[in-house]
Amino acid sequence: MNIRTKIGSITAATLLAVMPLAASANTLSASGSTGITISPSGIVRVIGADVTAVGTNVIDAVLNLGNAVINVVLNTSGNTQVVANGSKTATTSDIAVGDSVAFKGTLSSSSSSTLTVAASKVRDMTNFPFPHIAAGTLTSVNLTNGSFTVSGKDNTSTTVLTNASTSITLNGTTTALAALPVNSKVVVIGTQNTDGTITATKVLVNSHAAIGKDNRQHDNDTDKNDNDNDGDNGNHGTGNATSTANRHDGKGFGLNLFRGLHLGEDN
Repeated sequence: MNIRTKIGSITAATLLAVMPLAASANTLSASGSTGITISPSGIVRVIGADVTAVGTNVIDAVLNLGNAVINVVLNTSGNTQVVANGSKTATTSDIAVGDSVAFKGTLSSSSSSTLTVAASKVRDMTNFPFPHIAAGTLTSVNLTNGSFTVSGKDNTSTTVLTNASTSITLNGTTTALAALPVNSKVVVIGTQNTDGTITATKVLVNSHAAIGKDNRQHDNDTDKNDNDNDGDNGNHGTGNATSTANRHDGKGFGLNLFRGLHLGEDN
């Protein structure tokens, strides 16, 4: 996934030397783990900055976006929320040099090579990573390993690991792994491991979604026949679907990384 980088009109002129690509476009493609937005009001949101130094009420970091390198000075205060080491009430002492951080704050000043930001939120992505979300069909349960598999829309299979801290809900009621029915729809929230598995913190299962699957398929077939018979109306419907997808890609693009930190196109 690419993170779109939009530079607000108020601050763009001072940042062209830092991010020359912003001069020719209002978006900048980066890897899925890095990105920056600056709103016209000067609110800065960054993901994937590497910490180079940590001092009293200050964090120095660098953000690499392709050929562009942005140095950032994060000034913190008692009002800055720091998320690290499994705690949402951590301090800057819980952040170490070499860690990757995401943050939100107000742009204080900028030069040809450095942004100074008054941070309102800082999250250490190294020891408190963003939750990973997966959804699909529950295809099997392994009680011995305390795991289950999820098949996604692209037919990929993901192994989900559970433990004593995992919250499992079936049709709105808390339950155990052994009670989960195969072929149910499932949403998993957790941490992705290096081997591709997910250690779940929350599992939401809807067994009712599997019931009536054949009926929904029949309805879809009927709708398809209706559209085919409509001729031009069917084509018109396809055009609307394409238009909606484009609008979603432009206006709705973004990634909710944590409360108050949103990277992507603003509405």
